Amino acid sequence: MPVPPAREHHWDAVRGSLMLLIVPYHVALAYRPGREWMVPVRESDPLMTVIAEVIHVFQMPAFFLLAGYFSALLLARRDARSWLHGRLLRIGVPLVVSLVTIVPVLNLLAASVRGGEHLTGLQALYPTNGTVLRHLWFMVVLLYLQSLTALACTLHPPLRTLSVPQRWDEQAAKRFTLLFIVAGIGIAAYCGLVLGLARTTMSETGILQGLFRLADFVAALPFYVVGMALHRAPAVRAAFDRPRIVVMVLTLLATGVAVYADHYQVWPMERVFGAFAALGWAQSLVGLARTFFHRESAAIRIVADSSLVIYLFHLPIAIALTILGYRVQWGVWVEWSLISAATFLAAFAIWLAIRRVPVLNFLFSGVVPPRGEPNAPRLAVAQPEKAA
Repeated sequence: MPVPPAREHHWDAVRGSLMLLIVPYHVALAYRPGREWMVPVRESDPLMTVIAEVIHVFQMPAFFLLAGYFSALLLARRDARSWLHGRLLRIGVPLVVSLVTIVPVLNLLAASVRGGEHLTGLQALYPTNGTVLRHLWFMVVLLYLQSLTALACTLHPPLRTLSVPQRWDEQAAKRFTLLFIVAGIGIAAYCGLVLGLARTTMSETGILQGLFRLADFVAALPFYVVGMALHRAPAVRAAFDRPRIVVMVLTLLATGVAVYADHYQVWPMERVFGAFAALGWAQSLVGLARTFFHRESAAIRIVADSSLVIYLFHLPIAIALTILGYRVQWGVWVEWSLISAATFLAAFAIWLAIRRVPVLNFLFSGVVPPRGEPNAPRLAVAQPEKAA
């Protein structure tokens, strides 16, 4: 099975960018008319709802597709047990540490500006309303996916290096647009039926979804599997790496329908068209990145390496800045732009500080200091999607 280069720069660019998109997404949630969020909405603009919904359509599904791709890539190079051990360090450690440091601060900030909430003690730090994980939920879902992958490869070791037969791979690559449409319809049907059933049987604030995020696991599963399959089908992967006008047009149309359905709360339609659009966004972003960011770049490396820490710390920063923004009336777009930029810069500064302290780098990035160099900062901070 052909093994791709150790670092695929355009996939790195997409991976880091998807993580960083969470900053403008979360800030936009504070300016949606008629929608509740962690903090009260004081100013609003309908276009903020559109921005948030468009990002929501594709960001996490595309992230899990890339996670599946990198999981397959790394599994081809090491045994399942050592691979999973590395994932537990690089995802599990930052997850646990963030749960006991970042999430309580986030909850206290949110409670400070919401009227009628008089929580004390542990309940103030971790409200019992199904939001214990807050923005860290994706790390739990990723650990589910990777643990199941390692278990399957342990029970049946040939899965670790299994690849699509060359003839099937080449034939599928020649009909890539048709393959994309069929895959998109398949995932859309899955999300409409299976995910629809999961959503109706699991309350957002119940323990299965609120704490264990099982519905999110169900939603992420097909994209993760597609990502793994891409790595094991070199010809299809090469076709996936090229931007395609037909795919882009279908993606934009499906996105428009999904945003419309979400706005008017037509959930089955939103799930079906959103799933199709998410696959299209993933392909289009990777294809465009292959065109413009296929060479090694210090900027791409920094974006990819810093994105996990930025993701972990961005939400309490954004909440604090949003609360400060209540004191001014600069207009929705000015405030959204300034808060997004300031949040990114502050979280990036935190990453710069963390990577210079080995203990903090391990706690928030899962990076074990090189042996014999306990004080040496490392630039390569692992991402959960890379840690696939």
